[in-house]
Formats: sequence, structure tokens, C-alpha cells
Amino acid sequence: MRAMREAMTQYQHREPPGAAPSSHEMDDMVSSLLGPNSDPNGSGRGLLFYTQELARKEVEVQQLREQKKQGAGELREARERFEEREAELMAQLTRLLEEVDRLHRMHTLKDDAHLEYLKNVVYNYLTQRRHSDPGSKRSMLNAIATVLHFTNLERRTVEEAQALAPSKWWTSTRK
Repeated sequence: MRAMREAMTQYQHREPPGAAPSSHEMDDMVSSLLGPNSDPNGSGRGLLFYTQELARKEVEVQQLREQKKQGAGELREARERFEEREAELMAQLTRLLEEVDRLHRMHTLKDDAHLEYLKNVVYNYLTQRRHSDPGSKRSMLNAIATVLHFTNLERRTVEEAQALAPSKWWTSTRK
């Protein structure tokens, strides 16, 4: 801008308006616009260089804007993919938690049912008379062993103990 003002000042200080500038004056004006002293920063570069730099910077700014736009689009797509994946994982987590709850309820109900059954069998076993039917005592003993998951060795040991001294353990503790 300063170079243009200087050129205008020189132009105005030339010969009267009717006279055409001489070729020497024209050369001075052109060299002042394009010459080494026309840069506003005084670095010795001319107006043409300054114009080229502005154009180069404009192209660079345009490229950066395009890169920014492309990057924003990629970020948006990545965010959408992330949100979709997050929704899928949350749905899967919900299904798995529901399955865990269902299995826990089933296990608890199964344990409660076994415990209630075991309680009834043990109660009946303990309250039966000493000389009652040995077949019913044996079936109750099998039920107890099944619910408590006795091994074969544990079953045989209990059967042997019952054969040797039926109901002795109960009568000895009731005294």
C-alpha cells in the first residue's frame, strides 16, 4: 500500500496535467512499484513478489480449509461408528446381565427347592418310629444322599452304619 501511495505521490508531483510523463519518469514509476524499495517491510522485494506471496498464501489457506473439512468429516464418521459400536456393546451387556440374573434366579430357586425337599425328607426320617418300614427309611436315605450329592463311598458308609445300628445316633442325642 505504501508503494502505491509513493507512486501516486510521484505521479502527482510530475509535470502539469496536460504534459505526458517522460519515459524516464515512467521507468521510475514502474520500478518504484515493482522495484526493490516498494515492499512495505522494506526488505527489497517488489509489489509483484508481494502479490505472488498473497496468492500463494491464499492457495495454502484454501488447501488447509479443505483438509479441515475432510478431517471434520472423518471425525464425524469415526464418532458415528464409535457410537454404533457402543450401542451394540451396551445391548450385548444388557442381554448378558439379564442372562446372568436369570441363571442366578434359576440356581437360587433350584437350591431353595432342594433345601425344602431335604428339610422335609430329613424331618420325616428323624420323626419316623424306630421299627417303621425299612424300605421307606432306605428311600429317604437315598433322597438325602442324592440332594447332598453323596459319593458312592459315602452312601455305602451310611448304609453300613444304618445296618449296624439303626437310629441309634438319634436316640443317643435325645436323652
